[in-house]
Amino acid sequence: MEQPYNIQDPGIPESDFKVYKRRWYILILYSVYSFTQSAVWNTWGPISRPSEEAFNWDDSMIAWMNNWGPISYVLTGLFFPWLLQVKGLRWAVLVSMLCIVAGTFLRVITLDPSTATILIHLGQFLNGVGGPISSGATPAVSATWFSPTERVTATALSTSINVFGTAVGFILGPALVPEVLSNTSTSAVHKSLLFESQHSSPGLYQSNNMTAAHKFQERTDIMRYMYYVCGWSCFIFLVMVCYFPAKPPRPPCMSATIERQHYWKDLSTLATKGHFIIITLVFGVSTGVFGAWMSVLNINLNSVSVTEETAAWMGFYSTVAGCVGAVLVGRFADCFVRHIKSLVLVMYILATAALVVFSLMMVGIITCSVTKLYIATIIVNTVINTAVPLLYEMASELAHPISGGTANGFLTLFSNFCGLIFLAMFSIPHIGSMWMNWAVIGSTAVCIPMLICLKGQFNRLEMDVGIPAENVAVVPEEDEVLEPLLGCQGGYSEVHVRKYMLLPQYYGTHNPIHTDSVMNSDYTRTNSDISDHVDTDSVMSSDYACINSDISDHIHTNSDLNSDYIRTDSDLNSHYIRTNSVISDHVHTDSAMTSHPRL
Repeated sequence: MEQPYNIQDPGIPESDFKVYKRRWYILILYSVYSFTQSAVWNTWGPISRPSEEAFNWDDSMIAWMNNWGPISYVLTGLFFPWLLQVKGLRWAVLVSMLCIVAGTFLRVITLDPSTATILIHLGQFLNGVGGPISSGATPAVSATWFSPTERVTATALSTSINVFGTAVGFILGPALVPEVLSNTSTSAVHKSLLFESQHSSPGLYQSNNMTAAHKFQERTDIMRYMYYVCGWSCFIFLVMVCYFPAKPPRPPCMSATIERQHYWKDLSTLATKGHFIIITLVFGVSTGVFGAWMSVLNINLNSVSVTEETAAWMGFYSTVAGCVGAVLVGRFADCFVRHIKSLVLVMYILATAALVVFSLMMVGIITCSVTKLYIATIIVNTVINTAVPLLYEMASELAHPISGGTANGFLTLFSNFCGLIFLAMFSIPHIGSMWMNWAVIGSTAVCIPMLICLKGQFNRLEMDVGIPAENVAVVPEEDEVLEPLLGCQGGYSEVHVRKYMLLPQYYGTHNPIHTDSVMNSDYTRTNSDISDHVDTDSVMSSDYACINSDISDHIHTNSDLNSDYIRTDSDLNSHYIRTNSVISDHVHTDSAMTSHPRL
């Protein structure tokens, strides 16, 4: 049922790190929850025309419906990463999903335009409250359940499913809430992506000629759409309540064992990391503005007479292309982790070029056609969405040993702040839509020099492969301490990160914690048969001094190992460790401590 993952550290037993088959179930369930939050957020942009007619809204109201996501994210973006760190993944996800369920429920209460508008605003706000975990906790899920060779792939897959929720919104909305096109007679064609039907009434989109019957029909279609989404959200919530553990029984790698307890201190530490601030700016400015730009793509394309149906399919295909690209590049990046920065830089150059072409078509400098708009939109969506999981992983590497959930919560908080500012611009009277395209060009172009200046650091990866990373405490292994006794060449080797100091939160008090630093009880346990390395569960009382983890003092060893004493100068208070018998393949130690029995 489980697959062992070998960290390839000779001082760490292979069986202590495991990855479980259920990790894929956890990832998919989390991703579906994230997909739901994204789809609910992208409800109103794809059906902007029917919604404006049904509820007497305008373009600024559609923009504010989308803007509640970033607003609620900014207001709660620091709380949910704290909840994730303190209470764990399960409670953070369940609380977040409950907010989404509550938001979708508010949207189905009434059809009355004035009351429904207020409740829809509240529903969009509550759905946005679920955003910090649905998007920001993705790296935390991959780091908790997946080995280092699968982390980028897991993050890319989950991020792609999240983005796919936006793509489904482009199609599902127009399919269930049809656009009504007028004809020259007394009937109107109720046309959608999936069906057509006839309604005996005046033309629906003729100037100021809407009737109450038409508006009621559109509100009914919207309500049906809201019921489907609410039912789906409730189902996903119940599935997660039944089974969604906070973490696996055994960690998948070394970095997953670190226990983080100082959330606010970690945030202040992140604010002082220069390269982390750079990647925060890159992620926030580019993805925040681009995500908001895509959410109102329908409004943007109105100026070149692109229909709502065409805009919906354009958004769908481009987003799906981004999802596929993210998974493929994520798997490739798992094999070439140290080249992620170069990949992201190339992607941002391509995105900027595609956006320039798109904008020049919108103003008529380049001949505009639907095909060209499709190509430009697909290119920019593919490269930006592909870069998102790579930026997540870069941020986690730069922030380590601070948790990925905290680090990426910081990133997504700033991203939503930038999206909020972008969508708030629609409140300016008569601002139009052309400014959107120049803004999104600037948001990607400004990131290119920042990426060039960004320094690639892989603190977490180096810890997982056994190389001491910056700011990570290390202590020596027992086999390194006894290397001179075993006849190993080279004296003391480079110390590795000490696993057993990091694992009590997984194994509890029954796990034999191997420490060379502080010894607490009355007995010393010495194993009699040590094959490849010596595991000592020594726990010494306060009468005995601590053998410090940083052994800077030298160990005096006598030439005759059969009867001599090994003196440690790290304040042992005149106690000696007697080593008896022959040291060959096995080291038999019968530690005789004054007035204390052997176990």
